[in-house]
This record gives sequence, C-alpha cells and structure tokens, in this order.
Amino acid sequence: VAFTFLCAEMMNVDYALLCLKKLTEWHEVFRTRYCEVDGGVLQVVEEKSPTPLFDHSNTRDRDEAILLLVDCSRWAFDLRQYPLLKA
Repeated sequence: VAFTFLCAEMMNVDYALLCLKKLTEWHEVFRTRYCEVDGGVLQVVEEKSPTPLFDHSNTRDRDEAILLLVDCSRWAFDLRQYPLLKA
C-alpha cells in the first residue's frame, strides 16, 4: 500500500528511522521472508532486518512527491528477500 502525506513541519528523518526500526523489532511479520524448500514454502523469521527509508524531503512540491511515490509503488516485493517493508 503506497501513500504520501504532507508534513506541516520538517520531519525528523532520524526519529522516523528509529520508529521503523522499533516496529520491525516488535513485529516479526516485518522480518519474515519465504523460501522454497523441497517443493514447499518455508517461513524464515530473521533476528534483525534493515529498514530502508526513502527520504523525499528535498522534493520541490506535492506533484513531484506523488510522481516519486507512484514510481516507488511499482517496485515488486521479492518474498525471498527481506525486508518486506519499504518506507
């Protein structure tokens, strides 16, 4: 699910990254990937997972931000690799 929002003030990117890191620590669904083993599917929960944060704070206007978001939303998730969270 892709969405965008306009902040009234400058967003603290370091704090947002910390929040996403905590979210992935608390909820193993964000640290889970899936592998094919002997013709079946195996669920693997990783101990830690990187949390990529796409910072578009230098975007000039809302229309440009929406175009970036649409482009990012087209990226496919590979369920064999984590993280399964993009922010």
